[in-house]
Amino acid sequence: MRAARNLPPSGDPLRPAAAAVLTAPEQLPVAVLDGKSSSARVAVPDRLRAGNSVSCHRWRALAIRPAVSAAGLPVAVRTRSSNPGGGVDVSVIIPCFNSEAFLEECIASVVAQQGVSFEIIAIDDGSTDGTPALLAALQTRVPHFRVETLARNGGQAKARNVGIELAVGRYIAFLDSDDFYAHDQVLAGWLAQADADGLDICIAQYKVLAEDGSLKPMPGVGGLGVPFSTAYQSPEIANIICSWQMLLNHAFVRQHELRFSNLLRQREDRVFFLQALFKADRIGVCPDVVINHRRHPGSTTKRVDYDQLAQYTTGMPLVRGILDDADAVGRLHPDFARVNALVYWRTVFEYWTPLVVEALGDGATEESGRAQPTEREIALRFLANLHDLTRDAPLLFPDTVFNKIGPFRERLAEGVYDVGRMAVAAKRYDILLALLNGERLHLSELTALIVQSGLPWAETAVCYYLRFLRSCAFPQERVTSATPPLNALIKRVVLHSGMPGTGSTAIQDTLENNRLRLLEQGIWYPVYGTMRERGVRRDHALGHVALIRRVLTGREDVSARLAAEIASLERPVDTLVLSVEAMLSHPIWRSGQPEHAGAPSPIMALVDALGVDHVEVVAVLQRQDRWFASYFREVMADPFNDVIAGPRSFVDLVRSTGLLDYQGMLRDLEAPDRVRKLHVESHQRVAQAGGSVRWFLNRVGIAADRFVEGVSAASNGTHTDAIAASVRLLKRLRLPRVATSRLFEAISRSEVLAQSGYALVSKEDWDHFDQVLARELADFDARFPDEKQPRDPRREDAERLPILPELMAAGAGQFI
Repeated sequence: MRAARNLPPSGDPLRPAAAAVLTAPEQLPVAVLDGKSSSARVAVPDRLRAGNSVSCHRWRALAIRPAVSAAGLPVAVRTRSSNPGGGVDVSVIIPCFNSEAFLEECIASVVAQQGVSFEIIAIDDGSTDGTPALLAALQTRVPHFRVETLARNGGQAKARNVGIELAVGRYIAFLDSDDFYAHDQVLAGWLAQADADGLDICIAQYKVLAEDGSLKPMPGVGGLGVPFSTAYQSPEIANIICSWQMLLNHAFVRQHELRFSNLLRQREDRVFFLQALFKADRIGVCPDVVINHRRHPGSTTKRVDYDQLAQYTTGMPLVRGILDDADAVGRLHPDFARVNALVYWRTVFEYWTPLVVEALGDGATEESGRAQPTEREIALRFLANLHDLTRDAPLLFPDTVFNKIGPFRERLAEGVYDVGRMAVAAKRYDILLALLNGERLHLSELTALIVQSGLPWAETAVCYYLRFLRSCAFPQERVTSATPPLNALIKRVVLHSGMPGTGSTAIQDTLENNRLRLLEQGIWYPVYGTMRERGVRRDHALGHVALIRRVLTGREDVSARLAAEIASLERPVDTLVLSVEAMLSHPIWRSGQPEHAGAPSPIMALVDALGVDHVEVVAVLQRQDRWFASYFREVMADPFNDVIAGPRSFVDLVRSTGLLDYQGMLRDLEAPDRVRKLHVESHQRVAQAGGSVRWFLNRVGIAADRFVEGVSAASNGTHTDAIAASVRLLKRLRLPRVATSRLFEAISRSEVLAQSGYALVSKEDWDHFDQVLARELADFDARFPDEKQPRDPRREDAERLPILPELMAAGAGQFI
């Protein structure tokens, strides 16, 4: 079943053979897979590839009709079992509660399964609609169908436990009564993989049937790269969401006495499958969709009320105990613990939000609120249990395992969830409510949270969160007549810039990660004026590019805004550090246009706008050819600009702005009267001095002995020439942004492109470069002779770039 395809529905989704099983008056067919036992691993995939499979959107439940003998009595279905010793292959357990509307469709999808022997165990959990009568009727029509009726509703956990006790199959599968199997080979394929690899658990994928009737694929558990693994060895297994994704070996279930918790009427899944995952030694992942999971207003997952929240809360200590037990025996991987925490914190921001906001009210504390006491008590208990469950989990934002989609992805990646954890730890529910309402927190609130939460990673989380203030200013800060001028608050400004490929990203990451430790030294790296892109380039540092753009457009009094931020710190600041790598880029330097070649440089405009008497400029330069190669690659590798020029055209464009004129650039950097010191060095010498970060900190006089390492090692220039060339081709397609993002991610993940020796700039391009820049190159070599290095240009034809096969393999071909 590793390569199953979902075929479009054609006619009655119950294939003729399956229908015959239920309707033939005398002789029932034996379900076979091309005459072979379904335990043959190739049988199911071959059958599916041949198209002999039912792909069902909705099973037509009315196709279930009595199967009778000549005497008019119900008869049993005979299937060819994959169990040579006879017996039942799979026990399908279906808890039912008021499921009349969907039950026939669910049962039909099981009855149509081919190539396996199965039993259906339906547990009526005290239904009050027509479910009991329907089950009784189906029991007379459907062979191997057992119905158990509970006197009163006890919840899915109890019903499933009854099913486990009754099961006789070699494997156990759970199916909700409003869901249905995706096609008629589900159980055969699942079983074939589990048997072939001797699995304790086989996890499969699912789709969601939305209320509009559409089937939507969902992020699932990715392939492990091996036939089987454990939860510790493959923490991506934590992406499972429900027990009905698992086919469980019955012997494994008996050995470990696995049962659903009797403490939970609902919201029981996670407690059960976590204990199963940590007990299992052989977990496999089936890549195929087996379940179509229905979402409708009456489903449990759609219910957002205090009773459901209470059930969810009750399960948290149970999960905590399971994690502790797994950790004690070395079975809990930190990445698994992180994903588990993410699962719960995601519900705070995307599921239980209305209840939390209603129960706590704006600005509520632990002692006061506007909601009814019972509701408030449930919400507070939920948050307390949530903190206890996730307090030992590592920082969430560095996660690389969890399947992230929608707004959740952005909030997680920008540190919002970790700050939320701090707020709950500190019982600052007013701050949690602000986060739930999408508000940005002020620096003073964040620094207070660091102390109040007591979490060891709190400072790192705050510094990371501060990276993403895209409005360029805290909303609470206002420039008033009482705000002192910037020149009265600080003694000097250090302005850093560097050509691409000279370590600017590392410097900016270091400054961002240690904002608060810089403040202890009287140094501030302002949040105002920083900028981060969204999506695939979120982790690429841009420094204070937004600030320089505001200076050049005259849109804002940047000096006053910086003064307001520094005043809000309520700490003395001597030095203000700005980092603007983009200042040495063709869109900003001389405004990026040839006709502006005589205009003031951006550094002149920035120094004038700041109005501070003492400015030091720190710049790292590279020989023009090395700088150009790095910069051209970076610009081409950005999927969201429209630059697709060739190397020679790009050389002419950049040269027209003066960026390749080393002597002219030096004059511009030191031209402003307020520039008291100019620290200029070549990239080669900076590398010899211990790297860009160490060199910069030493030049500026920053003590880094207590600095924390950066959690983001992203670089703006890490792509290979082959990746950049592929992105350049992608930009020519002019696709919508979402499609471009998906394709860019596929290109960036390509190992073939990452290892390719393709060169963006050919020997002929370099000959042109040397000719038009002979004077500029000579000037640079006179100052830094050790920067010159031999070139080894190679160029393949664009058609030979291995982009399309890689994209297709990544599943991105649908966008082309």
